[in-house]
Amino acid sequence: MRLIIGLGNPGLRYANTRHNLGSTFVDYFAESKSLVFSFQARHETYLAQNTSLMIAKPVNFMNNSGSTVRSLVNFYKIDLDDLFIVHDDLDLTLGDFKIQKGTGPKDHNGVNSVESSLGSIDFWRIRIGADNRTPDNQISGEEYVLMPFSEFELTVVKNLLPTIAKRLNENIPA
Repeated sequence: MRLIIGLGNPGLRYANTRHNLGSTFVDYFAESKSLVFSFQARHETYLAQNTSLMIAKPVNFMNNSGSTVRSLVNFYKIDLDDLFIVHDDLDLTLGDFKIQKGTGPKDHNGVNSVESSLGSIDFWRIRIGADNRTPDNQISGEEYVLMPFSEFELTVVKNLLPTIAKRLNENIPA
């Protein structure tokens, strides 16, 4: 069983922000597989699944997402080789992505929470580029990730999601 978890922040206030790219992707991916999310209070998450795949969207804030990840991994006995954490990444330019195991951004509190809760860095990361700052627009990363995308940036994201899904599908059965 593969487990894909999209990191983000709950609530409409954070919809269409860079920090919610993980949640945005898993919404797209679940829909592409005709899977429907249902709330699982035990794990503080929305969960969609079939016989070979589970997709989760934690309802806690990004920086506390590790507890949900640990709960799902332990309850469903998920091997870390089958765990994919999807998140925004300011080390990558908007429109880029990387799927890597055991490595990620220099500093990401959501990923740090997952690593700390699991006691391991040995899981897959789907790193979605979020940085579109220019030299004259150098605001802090903490502020920037909580800002909504422009219409142009949303188009870039929407065009990128199928490419990420295709790469992921190469490794995950339908």
